[in-house]
Amino acid sequence: MIWIFEKALMRRLLLWAIFSMLIGAVLTIFGSPFWQGFGIQALAWGAVDGIIVWFGWRRVKRNLGINDVDSRDAQEATRIRKILWINTALDVLYIASGAIIILILGRTSAFWQGTGWGIIIQALFLFILDLWHARNVPISS
Repeated sequence: MIWIFEKALMRRLLLWAIFSMLIGAVLTIFGSPFWQGFGIQALAWGAVDGIIVWFGWRRVKRNLGINDVDSRDAQEATRIRKILWINTALDVLYIASGAIIILILGRTSAFWQGTGWGIIIQALFLFILDLWHARNVPISS
């Protein structure tokens, strides 16, 4: 059950990664300085999310369908829940760092304003994704 949950999580994160990279590429190439800063963040975060999905997908494929469910599923549920709660806390720090960039570097630069807002939007989405999944990790019997 946990592996199906993780597969759904990876699918959602992959969709976000693809969306981020596509939007990021367009904004970086065609945008004003604000949107270029925003776009670079979307590209970078999308690429990192894509790498996370790749590793996660490999782990899920390796374990999905293995019959040793009780002990391994419980361990995996505990592991993924812990990772998601840590990520949720980190997302708050990322949001704060985006705000600091806007307040300090963004005072005189549209590029840095876009960079800060790009960080905030990415981290806010990931905060919601991580929080929802952390609260809904299936409990193994």
